[in-house]
Amino acid sequence: MSGRLNPFDFPKAWGEMIIGGIYVPGIIQSIDGCEKPQRWVFQMGLSVSNSVSIWRGQKLAESIKVVTRLYDKQTCADADAFSDVLLPVPGKKPPSLYVINGALNWVKITRVSVVNIVPPRPAAGLSWDFGIELCEYNPMKPIPVGPADPPKGETENDRLQKQFSDLMDKASKLGFP
Repeated sequence: MSGRLNPFDFPKAWGEMIIGGIYVPGIIQSIDGCEKPQRWVFQMGLSVSNSVSIWRGQKLAESIKVVTRLYDKQTCADADAFSDVLLPVPGKKPPSLYVINGALNWVKITRVSVVNIVPPRPAAGLSWDFGIELCEYNPMKPIPVGPADPPKGETENDRLQKQFSDLMDKASKLGFP
């Protein structure tokens, strides 16, 4: 069991989105760009055979576009307040917010940051479409390092440099510049 939510068992998790503990206002119309393709490099061989494919990891979702339908005055006011929560404060680190949604969690996206907020635009039936563009947030991880290199032996240049430094110290003590 992968832990992914089946849309037939949990339709509410697929029809709503929570970012940073706040419901995304309106009715979700579409979620695009939450794919995370695998990166491959293909190297040709010297002849017809001996070609290789090298896996280089998985890309991050860089442009997740969410469009919701604002259907009344309250959902429009909620979208305004929601936008203020998402936007980074100048001079501070942009927020990385936890996200709960079936589509995003399906591809293991759990934290996002805002890239763009699209102002409401007219839609069918006296409603408005409101859009947000997100990117997957993946914090930097410390890279494990191996044991320290053993001290290197003194080379001829190191010995001569030390000898030169000693002579310069003696010269400065005798009053030479």
